[in-house]
Amino acid sequence: MSKIQKQSKQAILTTILFAAYLLALVWLILFKLYPVIHGIAFGVRSVNLIPFYSSGGWSEVWENFAAFIPFGLFIGVLKPKWSLWNKLLPILCTSLAFELIQLAAGIGRSDITDLISNVLGGLLGIGIYALLLRFFGHKANTAVLIIILIFALIPLFVIGTIVLGRLGIRQVLR
Repeated sequence: MSKIQKQSKQAILTTILFAAYLLALVWLILFKLYPVIHGIAFGVRSVNLIPFYSSGGWSEVWENFAAFIPFGLFIGVLKPKWSLWNKLLPILCTSLAFELIQLAAGIGRSDITDLISNVLGGLLGIGIYALLLRFFGHKANTAVLIIILIFALIPLFVIGTIVLGRLGIRQVLR
């Protein structure tokens, strides 16, 4: 297999994984991991513009932070030549879009703390990619994909367990 074919396959895999990640992010942030839409609390409209005030606590801050680290990794892989600002902009816009959709649809609380923690998580992902690029050179993309695949298995297991629990499958499995 030629180098160009290998890079092309890797680009396709990265794009597919990024699309799957974005779908999981939508499910996590907008649908709160509910398997069906009727489980979402509609009509909740709240806006907090004071950072780290009246948010869902530090665990929510860390969860938002961690949820956006892969976004930074993917941006690093997909757009390595972009400037830091250009890499941060889609992360910021995506996070802002989530907050505005939650507000408009009445399916959650819009919080500046979420926006800050999401962008900082994405920034850490960009930084991790830069370090991997420094240590692994042209093989950094492969290292990132391996990391994402490994760390995707744990969240998928947890999410699957939550979904099965919400569907009442636990009763069936006992």
